[in-house]
Amino acid sequence: MAATGVSRCADIRLVPGDELRLRYKGDATHAEWNAIGHVIRLTASFDLVGGLSHCADEEVALELRGATNAPTDVTMGFSVDFVWKSTTYDRF
Repeated sequence: MAATGVSRCADIRLVPGDELRLRYKGDATHAEWNAIGHVIRLTASFDLVGGLSHCADEEVALELRGATNAPTDVTMGFSVDFVWKSTTYDRF
């Protein structure tokens, strides 16, 4: 399982079940790594400016499949990609 943050100021709509790829480019002590997983939980916290909520930050929990040799001691330098599934559009 992995947890990451996503700013809701961007036009991204995540829901439980969405598939994401978590990727790490590697560094001097860690090899390049990536894994695909499903969103299992979203936890929102709102940033209040002048009494109005203008942005929300969400913590996204992913259940990763086949995530071997993950760099568990690293907390920065990861990127997250949305995995496109055309199933809905194929049904039209």
